[in-house]
Amino acid sequence: MHLALIASFLSVSQAPAPIDSLAGVARGLYRESVAAANRGAVKEARDLMARAHEAWPPQPAYIGAAAALSARLADTAATLRYLGILADMGLTRDLGGNDFVALREVPALASVRRRLAENAGSLVASRAILTLEDAELYPEGMDYDRKTMSYFVASIRKRKIVRIDAYGQVSDMGATDSLDAVLGVRVDSKRGVLWATTRALPQMAGFRAEDSGRAEVVAFDVEKGRVLGRGRPTAGETAHLFGDLTIHSSGDAYLTDSETPALYRARLVAGGRVVIEELMRDRLFRSLQGLTFADGERTLYVADYSHGLLAVDLAARTVRVLPAPPRTTIVGLDGITRYRRSIIAIQNGVVPPRVVRIDLFPDGDEIAAVTVLDRHLPVADEPTIGAIVGDRFVYVANSQWEKYDDQGRLKPNTRLTPPVLLALPLLRP
Repeated sequence: MHLALIASFLSVSQAPAPIDSLAGVARGLYRESVAAANRGAVKEARDLMARAHEAWPPQPAYIGAAAALSARLADTAATLRYLGILADMGLTRDLGGNDFVALREVPALASVRRRLAENAGSLVASRAILTLEDAELYPEGMDYDRKTMSYFVASIRKRKIVRIDAYGQVSDMGATDSLDAVLGVRVDSKRGVLWATTRALPQMAGFRAEDSGRAEVVAFDVEKGRVLGRGRPTAGETAHLFGDLTIHSSGDAYLTDSETPALYRARLVAGGRVVIEELMRDRLFRSLQGLTFADGERTLYVADYSHGLLAVDLAARTVRVLPAPPRTTIVGLDGITRYRRSIIAIQNGVVPPRVVRIDLFPDGDEIAAVTVLDRHLPVADEPTIGAIVGDRFVYVANSQWEKYDDQGRLKPNTRLTPPVLLALPLLRP
């Protein structure tokens, strides 16, 4: 990216640039920094990375890289400043590599090293409530039906939904001959409908090249387990990956598409059909994940892996980023759900992965605080999606995404573990 253009975005004499523009500028600066580092221009690389951080402060990748480049320059003050920001965010950084050799014996580094090490450890507030025996299940989404008191867990590998009833009995909903990899599941307890999103992925059993890209939304009868309706996007459109969903009071399902990306609505209609319609696209949509409604359902909160938490005004068709308070970060959010005046979110796009509470001001338009609630390591090494069950947040602890490669093969020296559901109390003492 041309430096004059970057300067025009960052100049204090200019009106504030749109957040998506600043994030885009930061990504461009990051790429330039990597290129400069690769050709040995460490000072230039550090300065570019510092500007990437200034353009988009909540992105931990820029902060960690700026710290490493500063350490290679033996710039103690800058190194400590960047590592201190990571520590304040509750994140960690490995200081054992060659980047930090020059400063390893600096006494001032000891304090921030301790803080980073503490952040790398467990902060256990949850406990295991369910362990499924099938280590190859490869779970993703989950939900709870308060009417039947059953949990539902989506399986990518086995192409089905596992139901665990109030007595602990496990049964399957769907089968490999009728479903692709199941990603998101949400229950409409009022109507007795379970909604699920599926996508043909290399990680699912029986995947064939000709299956690639197939996406579908399926509605099940919760009690009987039979399919009520199913539907696919209009043929000829761009590729879709409906990852997560939430249920409107009307009974419609609202979906995020992380591949297009866009918001969609799915409706169950007569004749066993699910009609899928696009609601909106926006320049702030980059990598859409979980979503949840605000009170009144005028606003839809949407997690975007790159931009953080978005507030979507459904009537006005407008989208804006809810900025995180200084020295906090909410990039890398996956599943989110409402709890009173807060949003409980799984943040697996940072190191270490964790569950956070995002407290909102009474009007719901601003973030008041971001608090780490749970880092149940190593059990929750790859948490994904959760649900509110009474005053607890129950979530999938170990999805196993990182244990398979892009071709769906188990990575060498990797051990699968039985899926675990963790329950996190939400009532404050």
